[in-house]
Formats: sequence, structure tokens, C-alpha cells
Amino acid sequence: MNDDFESFQVDSTGEFAFLLNSKSELIKVKLDESAKSIWKVNGVLQFCLCNSKSEIYTVSKYDNKNVTVRIWEDSNGILKRELVIKDCKKLSDFDLINMKRDDKKRLLFLFRNDLRTRLNSKIVLYDEIRNQSIKMKMTEISMVDFTKEGYLLFYSGVDLAYIYDDKSGLVLLEMLLPCSFNSVSYFETISNTLCRFGICPVEKDRIEILSNVVNMPLKEETCQSLQRLGCQLPISIQVDFEWLGFFIPDYLQMLLTTNYGNMQFWYQDDELAARFKFITTPHSLNFEDHVVISDSDDNLTVSVKKSDLSIHNNFSGDFPIYLSFIDSKKGISIKSFTLSEFIPKLLIVECGKKVLSFTICFAKIFEELLEIGIIDSKRNINPTTLLERYQEIICSSMQENMNINLLGEYFGHSTIRLDERIYKKMDLIVLAKYCPKYLKLFGQIIF
Repeated sequence: MNDDFESFQVDSTGEFAFLLNSKSELIKVKLDESAKSIWKVNGVLQFCLCNSKSEIYTVSKYDNKNVTVRIWEDSNGILKRELVIKDCKKLSDFDLINMKRDDKKRLLFLFRNDLRTRLNSKIVLYDEIRNQSIKMKMTEISMVDFTKEGYLLFYSGVDLAYIYDDKSGLVLLEMLLPCSFNSVSYFETISNTLCRFGICPVEKDRIEILSNVVNMPLKEETCQSLQRLGCQLPISIQVDFEWLGFFIPDYLQMLLTTNYGNMQFWYQDDELAARFKFITTPHSLNFEDHVVISDSDDNLTVSVKKSDLSIHNNFSGDFPIYLSFIDSKKGISIKSFTLSEFIPKLLIVECGKKVLSFTICFAKIFEELLEIGIIDSKRNINPTTLLERYQEIICSSMQENMNINLLGEYFGHSTIRLDERIYKKMDLIVLAKYCPKYLKLFGQIIF
């Protein structure tokens, strides 16, 4: 064959090869003296094999919004299905360099461009089962892959390899490879081996990933609870951080350096209902030895104790949290939880204080609409009920109409993902009138 091939892969049997040439043609050939062509597919930019299902995944096109992936039958090259990965912004100036798939039905893409002599990379990790994608921006990444443990491998092209855990958002390992003229050309997943080919003989660098390579400061359950709330866990944690003469241990550091964005949390029990935000810089409280780690306009302060902040204390990934509030009868009251008990009690709320004061918990509205059947088992909102509600608002009192208009200006067409579905925030807000439990919890703020 005289074609100029850019990449190739061999199937698990070792009998066939899949060759991608410079004309964007993917060709399956027999690995024998005949080199017989079995089938050919046009318009392929990158591809990867799924040997367990005898399928070929190809990217045929991508733009500033979506990446289109086509799945072909291995044996005859017939198109089986197509999937579209949405919300992949600003990819037109990037070249698709690398594409991989693992046994967990995850697809990994590396897009790269050379902007002003600096190599910029965009990485997209897509989960077929959940129909969710994670996007990352990095520099000087030349190859991506999956390790045998299911972590992500990023190779920088400057003798650096990173092992990344997409669940925790942490870099588990940075590996400085021996200086070489050869760049990594191939990663062998079964043995976690980087292979480098070039002028010199083949070099291999094996990555050892031990089960205890990362000491997660917080309990896994706490990390998962934070991620379910939409928080982004830190990639790195400063060791032996000192604050006002006290060492802040790594478990508290992880909580303080977690990215909460603009989130506000809602806590409620029989004695207390309040909003708060975690802060990144703790400060002292006037009584006892408490250190404040929250900010709130309501009657609540979240703190830890200085006496607990000993680098020698071992809470096994958990530690005490104190809630301070003013009780009309008792004065200052304090409740105590472990962090792993406290985080699952929290709800995310969106708040406004300027033109219209409101506190809205979309997760609670969704939960009750599902319970009363306005959202069905397939997670679809009843269109008739929604239309009737909007019609009711148009004919409603001037005050309610004004409030809804103000909320509409605030939220616009913004959406929220709940239980793997996307909903317009305003649709949930107007339907909240049908949710007595929600209105009892948060009050008749809107209506």
C-alpha cells in the first residue's frame, strides 16, 4: 500500500490492522502477505477500537459547539449509531490529536493548537452511560490515555507524565521521565508502560501506581458529598500551612481550598434555618478557641476549634464542625457534628438581596415536583401544567407578576442539571407554587 498513513491500531486477535491515512480514510486490512483491504470509511479525523464490543469509534467532525462520534461494526464497517457530545466550546482552532476509550464506556479526547508558540490543549472526557462530559484546559499536553486502574494519563511532551483522578479532581502522581531525545509514542495500558521510539533504541518507562499513593485528607464519603453539591475539589494542598501560630492540618486545608464558586448552602433543623458560605481565609471568633470558616448574613457561624488544629491529631479523614447561633431563650447555642455528618445535611440555594429578596433551592423543588407527579418518572415536566401556570401568572396580581418578571430578569434562560436532566430555572420557580413542603421550608418568598 502506497498511502501515507498517520496512525494505526491492531485488533485484539492480531489478525487485522486499522489504518488512518492522510486522506482521512480509515481502512481495515488483513495482517498477512496479501494485506487485503476489508472495508474503508471516509471522513475520519481520529479513531479508537472497542475490542470488547467489536466496534470502531471515529470522530467525523467537530465545531465550536459539538463533537460528533460515529460507531461502526468491526466486521463489515457498517455504521451502527452516532452520538453527539455537546457544549464543547471553541474547538474550531484546535486539532484533534488523540482519542481513547476504556471499558467503563468513557471516551477521552485531546485537542491541541499552537497559539503564539505556546502549545494549548483542551481535554474532553465523555461518559457514555451518564451522557456527561468534563472539559479541561492544559498546556503542552501531547498524549492522553487511561491507566489500567481507570485513571487518566496526561503526557506533557517534556518528559513529564501526570496521573489524574477525574472523580476527586486530584493529580495523583507527577512522574519525571529520564531525559531523552525520544518522545512518548505509545502507552501500553495492561502494564502501565510508556514506550518511546526514535533514533535511540526503544525505551520503556513503567508507571507504578500504588493503592496508597494518595493520602486523601478527607473521607471518601465527604468528597463524594461535596462533589454531588457541585463543588470542585482542589488539585493540590499546601503542606504544613501556618495561620496565626497554628498549623492548619491537611484535612481542613482541603475543605478551605475546595472551589465553591458562588454557592451558598442552606442548613435547617428544628432550631435553626440559615444560609452560609465557606470561606478560604479563617478568622477568630471572640469566645473560646473557635476559628470561623464561614460567612453568613443569617444567624449562623460555622467554625472549628484551635485545639483541634493540631498537626498531630488524627481524625481519620473526618473532624469536628461547630455551628454557633443565637437562640432567643438560651442565648448563644452551639451544635457539633463531624464534617461527614454535616455536609450531607446541606442544600445549595441561590439568593438575591438587591431588588427582590429570595432564597431558592432548585433541588428541593425538583424533588417535590417528582413526588407529586408534575415531573414524571422519565424526568419530563408536564407541559400542560407548565403552560397553565404561566397563563395563570399573566392573569395574576400585579405583585406576583412583578416578582416573576424580576426573577426572569435575574435568571434569564439559565438552566440547572438535576438527576441527569437539564431544566430551565424559571420553569421550576413558577411550578414551586404546587410544592407545599417546599413553601413551608423556605416560605412564600415568591408568591
